[in-house]
Amino acid sequence: MLNNIAGATPKQEKPEFEVMKQLIDRLDRMADRDPMSVTVDGDKVTVKKGDNTMETAR
Repeated sequence: MLNNIAGATPKQEKPEFEVMKQLIDRLDRMADRDPMSVTVDGDKVTVKKGDNTMETAR
């Protein structure tokens, strides 16, 4: 309340929340670059993301 009366700028209470938000936004942008695809062919499941491929049986 005194900050408003004196005209001082209020102190940012939780700056770590802003840092976490920026990191989450950056991870979201990185995930969009290499989309994931899943292919199911009978009992065989293939997952591809970027250059990585994983195959497994059901």
